[in-house]
Amino acid sequence: MPQVEQLAERLHITSLSANEKLRSPELAEEIRRRVAELSAKLPHQEQIRDLSVLWDEFTTDNGLLTPTLKVRRREVEKRFTGVIEEMYSKIAIRRKGGAGKDARRNGRAHKDDGSSVRH
Repeated sequence: MPQVEQLAERLHITSLSANEKLRSPELAEEIRRRVAELSAKLPHQEQIRDLSVLWDEFTTDNGLLTPTLKVRRREVEKRFTGVIEEMYSKIAIRRKGGAGKDARRNGRAHKDDGSSVRH
């Protein structure tokens, strides 16, 4: 992952081993910041609400890519079910907390009591 290595160098994360660099909280936070910055330019419905940084490289050897380098979505979903569920759980908690625009989904606004109103 050469781009990640370059980013680690720019953030002055150099005293760690390659594996520790990739898993550093500072690096993950910088990736989140950059994604949020880019996402803010998108229409509301296309904005990324949450993300998790996966340090597993997607390869054909580990079954996450096909021989033509397409993502094996079912395999990714199966392998990272816990991570995916955790992200959706955090989004649901934010919605219940009255997160304004984030409280909308499929034309519904969620009230504090958990019920929803169609717009």
